[in-house]
Amino acid sequence: MKKYFISIVISFLLLSGCSNAADTHQNRTNVTQYLLQKMLDDSDLNKYFHVNVFPERAPLIVVTNSFIDEKIVLRKFDQPVVYMEKKRADDVGAVYLEISSLETSNDKTVIKFRYRAEGIKGFVVFEEDNNDWILIDQEIIEM
Repeated sequence: MKKYFISIVISFLLLSGCSNAADTHQNRTNVTQYLLQKMLDDSDLNKYFHVNVFPERAPLIVVTNSFIDEKIVLRKFDQPVVYMEKKRADDVGAVYLEISSLETSNDKTVIKFRYRAEGIKGFVVFEEDNNDWILIDQEIIEM
């Protein structure tokens, strides 16, 4: 009986640890999704999409990589963002946004991006403040 009780306790602790790890991953995904959406909604970046002149740029295509995948739900131009592998996007000549890096440390997150259709690259910096993320710096460079 004692062994059975200990087995139950150990199983509970292991499952709790897995649940906490899953919760942490889900929280990280939620924050990433929130920050990427804030970046896509930024008026300075929106100046470069020109979807009114080039309607074929909608829906927005974002290339996937090790930190950007289809589980992140984003919207642009009143449509869901479409995800595509970079090689495939290049092969079909797609116009896409590439998130080249996403780095988080303590209470700051830096997102770097490229949008080759308009010859730009840049970054945004968000800082966590009272459980919200504030855009504190950004730069868009025409290449």
